[in-house]
Amino acid sequence: MAGRFFRAVGDHQIPVHRLRLIGWGLACARHAPLVIFFTALISGCSSPSPKVAPPTMPPTPEQTASAPALAADFTPPVIEDSDTAERQPTPVASPGSVGRIVQNLIVFQSNREGNEEIFRMSTRASEINNLSRHPEDDTDPDVSPDGSTIAFVSHRDGNSDIFLMDVTGETIRNMTRNPGFDEAPAWSPDGRHIAFVSTRDGNSDVYLQSLTERTPINLTDNPAFDGNPSFAPDGQSIVFVSDRDGNSEIYSLDLETLSTRNLTRTPEDEGSPIWSPDGRFLAFDSTLKSDTWIAILKNGESQAARITESDSDSGSPCWSPFGSKLCFISNRDGNPEIYIMNPDGSSPIRLTYTTAEEAHPRWF
Repeated sequence: MAGRFFRAVGDHQIPVHRLRLIGWGLACARHAPLVIFFTALISGCSSPSPKVAPPTMPPTPEQTASAPALAADFTPPVIEDSDTAERQPTPVASPGSVGRIVQNLIVFQSNREGNEEIFRMSTRASEINNLSRHPEDDTDPDVSPDGSTIAFVSHRDGNSDIFLMDVTGETIRNMTRNPGFDEAPAWSPDGRHIAFVSTRDGNSDVYLQSLTERTPINLTDNPAFDGNPSFAPDGQSIVFVSDRDGNSEIYSLDLETLSTRNLTRTPEDEGSPIWSPDGRFLAFDSTLKSDTWIAILKNGESQAARITESDSDSGSPCWSPFGSKLCFISNRDGNPEIYIMNPDGSSPIRLTYTTAEEAHPRWF
């Protein structure tokens, strides 16, 4: 089990959920992760935005996955759209963002068919489709702002690279193609760039690459471990995880000045940061051995509160397209499954029922 959740990077044994954005705490049985709802006050600066168009990929028929493994006498409950579907009106787009078409679909990774693959399902957990269908592991999916393209990690070309595929899984291309270890892709709000983690310069750093360029920019360039990037909705900054101050904390990086700021400053290990669509809140997971508590950040900067139960592992949060719900991974019913809840942690609904391990959901 340990090999699945830890990987050596230089002299560090990095939890895979930190390194690959699986992002939750089955990395160690004594860890009890939390999903934290985090109010952040961050001033932004304008960032350069080259005018390049996202790739156009033709629509193709869906590929349907085989049925997940379930007990012979078990029938999952019927989930109604009224319980899970995003229903808020489309907000005014932020400068630099693209129009969002809400499809109420979730992409995620799972080993339900043997190896790690990228799957897509509705928020009712119906019509679950295997999109990647490859014998090599495919992980870390993230969906473009316009809902047309999925960035993900694959070893299919003999190395860990960032790939792009259309939402039906038919058209796939290698974006990074580098001997370094590339992973954890995250789309910019304008759909023109992807931030990702790479060891190409000898250390795990956060990079930024245009969809039309082959040479990425090293944004962090720090000897510590840096990973798990995620854009602010205005596209002017990136949050990421780093152990540069000792333990795993969440930092903000200004894309114009490349200056960084530690946002959490707690004894816990934080991971999987992701902004709410309106930029008001940051959801992330937090762990410290078997102890769990409400984290409060003082000095007028922010205030954090636990929103999931403490008798199970929960993490890898993602927001619904308009921020009315959170999707996350939890083993509260046995093995890692996908759940939906309100942002205050109330009314959790289990979406998947398999004997496999689900990870890294993204709602679009």
